[in-house]
This record gives sequence, C-alpha cells and structure tokens, in this order.
Amino acid sequence: MAAEFERFLAALRANLNDSVTSESAIDMLSQHLVTKPVFDAVFDGYDFAAENPVAQVMGRMLRVLEGSNLEAETEELEGFYESVRERCAGIDNAAGKQRVITELYERFFSLAFSKTAKSLGIVYTPVQIVDFISAQCGLAGTHAPAARHHR
Repeated sequence: MAAEFERFLAALRANLNDSVTSESAIDMLSQHLVTKPVFDAVFDGYDFAAENPVAQVMGRMLRVLEGSNLEAETEELEGFYESVRERCAGIDNAAGKQRVITELYERFFSLAFSKTAKSLGIVYTPVQIVDFISAQCGLAGTHAPAARHHR
C-alpha cells in the first residue's frame, strides 16, 4: 500500500504541483471521495475520469483502497447525495447546474472543507468544475493547474 501511495503522490505532483505533500494528497483524496457522488449527480452522463488526469489518479488510488471500508466514511452522506441527485434530475442547462453548484459551495463545501481553505488560505475548485467551466467556454482539454486554485 505504501508503494501505491508513493506512486499516487508522484502522479499528483506531476499533474498539479511539485510541492504537493503527503498530507495535502490525503486531503485531496478525501475531498474527492466525498465530492465525487455530488459531481456525478450534477454532471450525470459526463465521465470526468476519462478526460482528466487528476481524476484518473484519484480513481486509481481509491481502487487500491477498495476493501478498506471507505464506503463507511461517506455512508452518513447518502441522504445528502440522494437529495442532490433528486435536485439535479431534469436539469439540462448550464445555468441550472451552475445554480446548484453555487448553492452547494455556499452551504456544503464551505463547511465541509473549511479547514482546508483556512489552513491553506485558498479555495480549492474541484477538477470537475474547472472542466465544466472550460467546456462551456470552449476551452475543453486545457486543464490549467492555475485555474484550480484561487488566492
């Protein structure tokens, strides 16, 4: 498992930033684990992992951790995930999805990940949102790392 984590960390550093620490990699993986069902609901039918190298790295590490009872970590959030799925059902336009994301940031993400924002002094924009915005602006495939972190 330690060797797999080192490969995971090296891949994050290659894709994002050389200064990614073990602790921040674990934080990012935790955020990915918690937020993936939300973004799967908001962007139903769009496979981010197929297009995004960071999402691929996260997915590989989560597969390594299968059997470690990770589901128990997000079990309490299933009701929340279901409410997001219900709310997103039928939204077929960017404005509606943007409204849902904005409300999620204001109500959920700012509370769930406030420690990360406070300790780093940044707000992390999940890769899925950067990809969605890029696609809406005709910039799909650009994956600029600087676009993911805002001071």
